[in-house]
Amino acid sequence: MNDTVLTKCSSGPSAWSTASQWLDPGAQSAPWWKVIGPQLCLLAQEARYPMEKQFEIILFLFAKVLPRVGALKNGGKLNSPSRYTSLLTDDRTLFEYSWKWNSSTSSPEIRYCIEAIGSHTGDSADPYNYLETEKLLTQDLTSCVPGLDLTWFHHFAKAFGIDQRQVASDNSNAPKASMFVAFEHVLKGVVVKAYFLPSAEAGSGGPPTFKTFAGAARGVLTNAAALDAALDFAKNNVMGIDLVPDMLAIDCVDPTKSRLKLHVSATATSFASIVSVMTLGGTISDMDRGIKGLELLVSLSIGSTIVTHI
Repeated sequence: MNDTVLTKCSSGPSAWSTASQWLDPGAQSAPWWKVIGPQLCLLAQEARYPMEKQFEIILFLFAKVLPRVGALKNGGKLNSPSRYTSLLTDDRTLFEYSWKWNSSTSSPEIRYCIEAIGSHTGDSADPYNYLETEKLLTQDLTSCVPGLDLTWFHHFAKAFGIDQRQVASDNSNAPKASMFVAFEHVLKGVVVKAYFLPSAEAGSGGPPTFKTFAGAARGVLTNAAALDAALDFAKNNVMGIDLVPDMLAIDCVDPTKSRLKLHVSATATSFASIVSVMTLGGTISDMDRGIKGLELLVSLSIGSTIVTHI
């Protein structure tokens, strides 16, 4: 995922420009509005959203998101307090854009991810930056986002200890917990997603393991067959052994409709390694068409021949 580039647009797209004539974002949000607003609006424009949807996207940003991301520091760099470092992007920017590719029968969709920042972020009252995210979801969005369901959000925040008021390890170098929130602007409404990065493994002070994530997931799953298959791949497959779990993501909707996604990293970079992970070592069938499409996309992106062997 690419980092957000904080460069101001000389003249914003029409929806943002029009809205800016009448909106006063306030001293804290104004710098973000001037930087993120036109960029997000341009993405919406390029994705060919209807004009009314473009206005909805930037007004949602203005009214619900910007008040929860703190102040942008001078120079457009890290906006989080010095006591807290965001893990969302490599340059510590608290916005990250995402583009959902369209098919022959669908349109593109835009998404972006944030880490909420509050006055107590990183201090003894909120070491894992839980409070501001909770306020965003429970106070700001519950009443205005149809279908928003925080059942799984509360479960995983508790299961990973992110809602705690004291750090899980005395090791100052141990991984710190964190949470991100993403907004996917579908044609009718917005889908809210939550991402969980657990803190240090209890008792070890080391990074979270597959066991960490699996233990939390089993608390909500009625059928763990898919989870067990993924864990078996990670334990016994040559490509699976290389995987390192990073974070877990959910859709904040009715749990019966939500997906549970485990994000992992790996050192292998061949296309064959990607296929191996996507198919769990070939145990998932009927993916030939999707893999061929992915192969074409990767080939066009990197401008070279795909390596099809591990």
